[in-house]
Amino acid sequence: MSPPATLHAGEQASLHVKVKNIGDGPWPAQGQGPKYKVDLGNHWFDKKGVTEVLGDDGRVGLPHDLKPGEEVELVLPVKAPKTPGDYTIVLDMVHEDLTWFALRGSQTAKINVTVQ
Repeated sequence: MSPPATLHAGEQASLHVKVKNIGDGPWPAQGQGPKYKVDLGNHWFDKKGVTEVLGDDGRVGLPHDLKPGEEVELVLPVKAPKTPGDYTIVLDMVHEDLTWFALRGSQTAKINVTVQ
């Protein structure tokens, strides 16, 4: 992962993120249209990581079905909040129209970013 430490308010950036399927089933790259495929997404939280300030910010799909044990590097577009301050970007996989992985007990990745 190549996280920026600082962004300007409203600035767009690209995060290079390596994801690995540590489950026992494949992650589908294609669903029924936009439904049921697995994507990487993010949310912006306050600096304590408690209050969501910007949800469903960026999304990027998988280039192919990801089998158990496989990993891939993705480039996730994110856009900083418009209000300067200290924030936490939370990265999570999402099974579209079903659930975010964190809601099923999966661990998220967190990045602290200062927005100027």
